[in-house]
Formats: sequence, C-alpha cells, structure tokens
Amino acid sequence: MEQETMFDPLKFKTGEEDVFILVLRPTEHSESKMLAEDINGYTSPEWVKKAVAKWHHRFVDTTDKDDVLSLFRGNITSAKFTIILYADTPLISSESIKDIISYVNAKNAKAIKLPRGFVFDTLYIKDNDSFDIYEYNLGNPDDYIIAWNKNQIERIKNIMNERKRQFEAENTASEKLEIPQNLEPIPQPDYYVDEGSTIGNNCKLFAGTRITNSIIGDGTIVNASQIDGSEIGKNCIIGPFANIRPGSKIADNVKIGTCVEVKKSTIGKGTKIAHMSYVGDGVVGKNCNIGCGVVFCNFDGKRKNQTVIGDNVFIGSNVNLIAPISIGNKAFVGAGSTITEDVHANALAIARARQYQREETK
Repeated sequence: MEQETMFDPLKFKTGEEDVFILVLRPTEHSESKMLAEDINGYTSPEWVKKAVAKWHHRFVDTTDKDDVLSLFRGNITSAKFTIILYADTPLISSESIKDIISYVNAKNAKAIKLPRGFVFDTLYIKDNDSFDIYEYNLGNPDDYIIAWNKNQIERIKNIMNERKRQFEAENTASEKLEIPQNLEPIPQPDYYVDEGSTIGNNCKLFAGTRITNSIIGDGTIVNASQIDGSEIGKNCIIGPFANIRPGSKIADNVKIGTCVEVKKSTIGKGTKIAHMSYVGDGVVGKNCNIGCGVVFCNFDGKRKNQTVIGDNVFIGSNVNLIAPISIGNKAFVGAGSTITEDVHANALAIARARQYQREETK
C-alpha cells in the first residue's frame, strides 16, 4: 500500500451532500450475535447509526464471502465520496467521520484504507479496476474497536464513559452541552505508560492517556507537565511545564517544550513546538516548526474553530493564527504576524506594520 504523502490544508472542506456512508452489518459470523448486546443503552449498530445520521447512509447485511468492492459497486450513489464502515464498531462517532472526510479531501486520494473500512472516490472506483490505496493513520484507533466479545464490550464502555468525562470537562456550565453519548457511570480507566518511557518528577498523568517510549518532563525536581486523555507517540519529548489536554494525539519524534499547551489537536511526526505556545483545535502536519509565543486563536466568542497546518511549515515567533484558517505545505509565516486569511503552499506570509524610526533632532 502507498504510504503517507503531504496533504493540502486548503482543501480541508467537504459538504455533507458529497458523502454517502455504506454500513456493513456482518451476519453468519460466530461473533455476530454480539451485535445485539446492550452497550450503555444501545446496541453496536444503533451507536453506528447515531454516528452516521447526518449523512446519507445505508445499512446492508454481509457475510464473510462478500467482497467489499462488489458491495460498493452494488450501492453506487451520486455522492463524491463513499465511506464504508462496519456496524460492529460502536465507538465511531460523527466527529471521527468528519476527520475522515477532511483527511480524504486533503489527500485527494481515490481510495483510503481505514483501520476498519474504506473511503472511495465514487466515480473513479466505479470506472476503474486498479488504484492506489492510502492508509489512514491519523485517527483514534479506539474508534475501530470491534464489539465481538465481552471483554471488548467492557473496554468500549470504559472508553465511552471517559469520552463523556472529557467532553463535560471542556465545556463550562454556561454552555449548552449536547452530549453525543448517553452513558452509564462506570469505573474510570487508567493511563498506560510503556517501559521505555521516562516520567519526570511532579508530572501528572490522567485517565485515558497513552505514552510510548517517550520522555515527559526534563528530569529536574520541578517540571510539572501534565497529560490528560491524550496519546503520545514514540521518541517524543514533552515539557517541562507542558499541558496536553484531552483529545490530543502527538505523533512520533515530536518536541513539545516549555509552557506549551495543546488542546484537542493532532501534531504530525517530527514537528517541534518548543516553548510558550497555545495549540487549540489544530491539525499540524509533519516536520513543522511552531515558534515561541504562537497562538491558535480558536474561539470567536461563540464557537471553537479549527486551524490546519500542512507539512514542513515554519511559523515564526509571536504569530496569531485566527481560526478557521489553513496554512499550506512548506509555507513560511513571518514572526509577529496576525494571520486572518489562508496561506497557500510555498508562500511567505507577513502581516505586521512597517517599522518606523524617527531620528532625534538637535
């Protein structure tokens, strides 16, 4: 399968009418009876139905003998993209699907393999027998846990409850909460840290966090980094005094430095955010440099908006990015700029007043 390529953030938009979702409901499988099990008030297919409700969709029964491409070609619509999901993945959500759509549109790919499912450019795949397949690996792997036995279902319940806790924690009492999942209270899951990781003094790890072969804090007595409900990849260095808030995914070889706050954002492989910056509701590509004092201005007084940054982008110090906004691949944003419009790939963007200097007169 073809591996990751650079994506174009300026194409990070797709309308609901452009998407059709085909949900495959496995039958004649030894574990298919688990589809009728109650999971916090709904069955697995019912959870998936709630997730796909805003898009045109169709559920079809399948067996192990059915071919995915044949099922796709038997359900052709006029939608630009056809997403194929399965009815046995109750953790898939409407937000997960939005992320998939954005990724597919940004890649401009004809076929993308999901951890469980596919996305096809409808007309292209309809008319062609061969095509390259990209792999989608930016999403949360928990979204695709299969509800095929009791242990998996208990794990799914734990994750649902943790997601509800994170959602409520991110919304103030004055905001109207539209909780996506009606969950029963159950014991909180613990965090996971593998043996190759180093956790510094006074660092705090909260439920739902996963850390793989990385360093948290700088080893000094006072460093006080904290990570809550987020995933940290391999060979990362986090802190000191970093705050990784719920819903963030940090890829491999990332540096999150002193007094950096990351909230509900995806940070690509090899990116560096060295010090005193805020990254909120962002998607940052690979091998980027986010300078000191950069702010993702994500809140407009009514809603949170997204900032999307491509691969190999340089953001200078003290830059304000007014969301919603996109920065193209290999773009360069000059220090001290307040950016309010999209920046195209390979472009230099500077938005600051010209320096004026008046010499002293005698």
